[in-house]
Amino acid sequence: MEHILDLKKEIDELSDDSLIKRFNQKPVNEGEFNYYPVFAKRIKKYKKLLFEELISERNVKIEFRTFKPSWYIAISILDYCEDEKIISEMIQHIKNHWDKDDYNDFAHYISKEERFKKYF
Repeated sequence: MEHILDLKKEIDELSDDSLIKRFNQKPVNEGEFNYYPVFAKRIKKYKKLLFEELISERNVKIEFRTFKPSWYIAISILDYCEDEKIISEMIQHIKNHWDKDDYNDFAHYISKEERFKKYF
């Protein structure tokens, strides 16, 4: 399957302990966004972290941008998570926590990707 987001090999090769340790060091040397696809690929272990990041004020309440960090996290999950149940949970989670306009804007943005349409 072809992915939208790149999976950085050097990050993907990290052990779970190293991955979370490096992500929690601020600033994140490789950039936080490079970790989200790896977390999504390992969703069973990082579901709680990703779901918290999806609704974190710093990722949702952004002024003067149309593409929010929370959208990147959601796309990472859609792109790399293979568990349909978790994807459905994520959709419900963002529906419950994002404002309606943000959710609708994201759904419109992601609708360009055929394989994601079914979720929205």
